[in-house]
Amino acid sequence: MYTGITTDLKRRIQEHNKSELGAKYTRAKRPVRLVYIKEFPENNVSGISARSEASKEEVRIKNLTRSEKIELIKNARKEHLAKLRIKKKAGRVEYLNDKENARAVIMLDLERMNRHYNFKYNRVAIRDTKTRWGSCSKAGNLNFNYNLLKLSKEEREYVIVHELCHLEEMNHSKNFWGLVARVVPDYKQYRSQLKSKGSML
Repeated sequence: MYTGITTDLKRRIQEHNKSELGAKYTRAKRPVRLVYIKEFPENNVSGISARSEASKEEVRIKNLTRSEKIELIKNARKEHLAKLRIKKKAGRVEYLNDKENARAVIMLDLERMNRHYNFKYNRVAIRDTKTRWGSCSKAGNLNFNYNLLKLSKEEREYVIVHELCHLEEMNHSKNFWGLVARVVPDYKQYRSQLKSKGSML
C-alpha cells in the first residue's frame, strides 16, 4: 500500500501507472489503484498550508499497520456510501418537487418547437434519468430529464428539437442533423455545452 500527496490526483495516478515519473515503489506493483483519498484545501485563516497538513497526514498513514490501513479504507467506503444515499434521497425529493414545473415548461417549449416540424408524438414523460437529457422511443414516446429546467433556454430547446427529430430519423445520420439544423443552426455549440454539463445528471 503506497501513500503520497499531490495537487493533481488524475495526473499522479497516470504517472504511477504509465511513466517513470511515478514512485519507484509502485513501478513493480502496477496497476496502481486508488482506494482512499483525503483532501486538504488551503486555509488562510489557520496560517497552515494545505501541503503541510497533507504531509502530516501522509506520515500518519504511513505509520499505520497494514490492518489499520485496511480499516481506514473500509471506514472511508462506508462514509462514502452513506453520503451517496443521502445525495440520492435529496435528489429524489428535488425531482418530485420540480417534476410538474418541468413538465409545464417543457410542454410549452415542445409545442412551440414542433410548429416547425408538425411531427406526431405520443406520450411525454418527465424523468430523473442519470445519463440522458432526453430520449425518443420507436413508439413515438418522448422522455425528458427534469434537469432541463437548470439549462439555458437555448440548450433546453436544442434537447427538445433533438428528440423531436428522432421521430423522423431514429439515428444520427446526416439527414437527422439536417433536420436539427433547420431550427437550431448552432446545435454543435449546444451539444458541446451539454456534454460538459453531464455532471448535473
